[in-house]
Amino acid sequence: MTRRIAPKAAPPPPPPRRAVRLRTPGDVRRCLAAVANDMMRGTMDPTTGGKVGYVLSILLKSIEVESTTRQEAEPSAEDLAVRINEVTRLMHATVPPPTGTPGEGNG
Repeated sequence: MTRRIAPKAAPPPPPPRRAVRLRTPGDVRRCLAAVANDMMRGTMDPTTGGKVGYVLSILLKSIEVESTTRQEAEPSAEDLAVRINEVTRLMHATVPPPTGTPGEGNG
């Protein structure tokens, strides 16, 4: 009679993680560090960690692009000050009097 060996039970799944807000490059960096730490501790499979790292790198790039686009779209305080100075200068500039007399049809 052949004796059957029972398969080893799979380890229990890790407890669910709290949702992480990833809005800044610093948020993404901290999450990536946590993933790396989990892989080094053996609590996260390296394949899963690599996939998460890949998604985080895409997210980081999109945050950087959005930040650059926003900076280009919104004028800086210095740009606004220059524009205000130009408008103020134009408003205070001496307007030359019109040539000719009214009613001559110089227009």
